[in-house]
Amino acid sequence: MLMMQDVSFVDPFSLIQGSVNILKLLHLISIVLMVTAVQASETVVLADSLSDYNRSFEVLANGTVLYIDNDGELTLVSIDTPMKTVSFLNDWNPEEHGWANPGMIICFDLSPDGEHICFCQQVSVPDNLQTGDQYIPGPVLVAVCRADGTGARPLVLSFEVGSGPHFRFTQDSRHIFGSPLLECPATPEDFASFVTRDNDNDLIEGYIVDIQDDTRSGGNGGTLGDGFYKNPWSNLIATGSYPTDMIADAVTGEVFLHDTTYSGNEIISNWVLPDAGLAEDDQQQILRYSDGTEVVNPGEPVSVFGRLEDGRYVFSRGGTSHTVLSGHIDWTDFSSEDAETLSGLEDFIDLWTRVAATPDGKTLIFSSGSNRELYRYDLP
Repeated sequence: MLMMQDVSFVDPFSLIQGSVNILKLLHLISIVLMVTAVQASETVVLADSLSDYNRSFEVLANGTVLYIDNDGELTLVSIDTPMKTVSFLNDWNPEEHGWANPGMIICFDLSPDGEHICFCQQVSVPDNLQTGDQYIPGPVLVAVCRADGTGARPLVLSFEVGSGPHFRFTQDSRHIFGSPLLECPATPEDFASFVTRDNDNDLIEGYIVDIQDDTRSGGNGGTLGDGFYKNPWSNLIATGSYPTDMIADAVTGEVFLHDTTYSGNEIISNWVLPDAGLAEDDQQQILRYSDGTEVVNPGEPVSVFGRLEDGRYVFSRGGTSHTVLSGHIDWTDFSSEDAETLSGLEDFIDLWTRVAATPDGKTLIFSSGSNRELYRYDLP
């Protein structure tokens, strides 16, 4: 006997609704995957050879990163080819200018317009100028070159003392300033005469040097003190004694603020605006302006590691081991309404961390004070 199978009626509208639900589920899964990918931004080691003495770096206009390696050489690394470093100053040789035994490069600075680099290198006086019983120690040669490393030439002479030398560009990118600065031309012969006091008639004054014609101005540079901390967005410096107790204009020498309380705190610990920086006063964090205005932080202390071109900061609250954030900061009350978490960075950030961004604003470059590594972190 032929048996009839029990066939249930299938509502076509229920099939359509089921397909819609599946599509919604797949869409939700894709969103979760996208969010997970953003939160899991990877920190990549670009280089592991930063100098033990100077862990500063600069991001050049072409996106490559310039730093001093542990051999004292200026070195380049591309963010696209981690751990593949190349020498920066391929055509520079101080011996062509009469100096002997070129040594380590101990500091450098990139001009605000990104077109020139100033650097300081140890050199020695050649044997033919070492006369008599007095040994002439080598100075530090302060030189300038284009941002591609070409056209390097001597500017002035300095020497190592304390934490110096320190040389920085002015905001117009036309001049450098710094200390200590020797009062003689940057040749071995002039230096030898200066040290042995064979010729004191033509001493050159001025702590500001024009990089185009080598002329000097600015007097004896008394406002630079034993060292200074320049504002990245203006010519203001925190300077004076140690710790720093004055805010001054590096170019004009005008002193805007002088702390005579001898509180033991830096007058500015971290510049965050063209005319203001973070400081500590009476065990509370403040924002101190160059005109003396102070804004007290009403909440947890803010640690700022860098400021991006669009005005956002990379920062944390309550200490460096806390979550690292990116966002604008309203300095009237230290709030940040658009702050976003930069997941994973809390494992790398410390008090000595400095953060910069690539020209396209998509990638952070930073170093840590606890090791010799240079890092890349892609922003969400």
